[in-house]
Amino acid sequence: MLVGKTIKGRYRLYDQLGVGGSAAVFLARDAGTGRIAVVKIIHPHLIESKFIARFLREIKVLQQVNTRHIVEIYDYGLNHTQDDLPAPVSFIAMEYVEGLTLASIIERMITLSETNTLALAVQITQALVELHHLGVVHRDIKSQNIMITADNIAKIIDFGVAKNMGEKTITGTDVFAGTLSYASPEQLKDSRNVDIRSDLYSLAVMAYQSLTADLLFKATTPIGVMLMHATEPPPPIRQKRRDIPQSVEDVL
Repeated sequence: MLVGKTIKGRYRLYDQLGVGGSAAVFLARDAGTGRIAVVKIIHPHLIESKFIARFLREIKVLQQVNTRHIVEIYDYGLNHTQDDLPAPVSFIAMEYVEGLTLASIIERMITLSETNTLALAVQITQALVELHHLGVVHRDIKSQNIMITADNIAKIIDFGVAKNMGEKTITGTDVFAGTLSYASPEQLKDSRNVDIRSDLYSLAVMAYQSLTADLLFKATTPIGVMLMHATEPPPPIRQKRRDIPQSVEDVL
């Protein structure tokens, strides 16, 4: 068990927040600053030469980001060893964002107002522009990956399948990277060969979800969702929300 351990003599792990496909996530306190942090411990079986290169490129990109709408990276370690750990650990220490995911907010509130949705979309667009200037495509913009603080600041919190347009990949698989319900047609065709337009498509799907509490396309099978994204026009949002101005629908 890692809870109770202090990583790198600095990050004391207090609680495990969750486990994903690439890492276990812990709540921690930074002994150097006293601030609360989130520490992601990468699964040991992923630490091999190919993954390490992607891992380091992701860290390098995120350390260059200069916007409050992307979670801040504090520190990282690769194959870090210490006496009280049974094996080396690779980790990322990052900003703890106090708030709720957009997915949780939609679930609680049913739908968001037009004003709130557009304000959040503008903030995420600013983050995507910053990533675009660094040559990075996120590839997994969705409501579960957006945290909203108490003062309505939106932050992208996960970069597990981000792609550097000048490299093959940063992290994740070379087959399909992303989430089917939010993926653009070109991403579904080849997720290795996408640009910022794919992220903007995902952002529009997320905005649609915020306004309607529903996904853009739903089907009984993953293949059905893929075919709908690839072949069908988006359903008009005003079919579900007559109070939404036509101008907003046109933007989406």
